[in-house]
Amino acid sequence: MADYVTDQVYDHTSILKLIERKWDLPPLTKRDAAAIDPLDALNFDDPPHFLAPPTLPAPARPWQG
Repeated sequence: MADYVTDQVYDHTSILKLIERKWDLPPLTKRDAAAIDPLDALNFDDPPHFLAPPTLPAPARPWQG
């Protein structure tokens, strides 16, 4: 799905809608029941880009916590 741009408008409840659809859960509120899930913007056909996490360089400054 390279160079794909969706024409849907999503809000924060779209993530809830996606979770509800994935695990067959009932909606929490009327707002997420009416939301559009972002499945058209996700590509599950191609393998993930990062099967193994990339090696990152050491931080420029050590963390002092």
